[in-house]
Amino acid sequence: MSLRESMRHNLGLKVFAFFLAVLTWLTLRYMERNARWPSTGITSTTQVELSGLPIRVLTETGQMPACQLEPDKATVVLRGRSAELSKFTKREVWLFVNLVNGKESVGGTYMIQAHCPPGITVEQIKPPVAIVRMTPANTPGSGQN
Repeated sequence: MSLRESMRHNLGLKVFAFFLAVLTWLTLRYMERNARWPSTGITSTTQVELSGLPIRVLTETGQMPACQLEPDKATVVLRGRSAELSKFTKREVWLFVNLVNGKESVGGTYMIQAHCPPGITVEQIKPPVAIVRMTPANTPGSGQN
């Protein structure tokens, strides 16, 4: 079979398959844009400020020292697409200080870090640091074992 004959063989099916492929591609592209991007534009982002979020202490399993945080709450400024920011709740954003692989004794100033849902970025954490202090019951020489 020559090249010309193979091109004309089942020409109607080939044209139909081509238009079906184009229609499928256009439909998927339309669905993707409307589901994930805000109507104001592809790169449009929004900023949200959440205040009064509790700060948690991240330690290795079974090694939770009795400590106090100053401050124990913080404010976080998040940026993301409007559609993604409208989907998440305040409970999905976690603020924490990381004591894993840190100093041997608990105490000092630690950077406050944030964990938030995919597609959302942290712009700012206010205040950026927290002071970790051991509670009096666990200070060395207090008589507690």
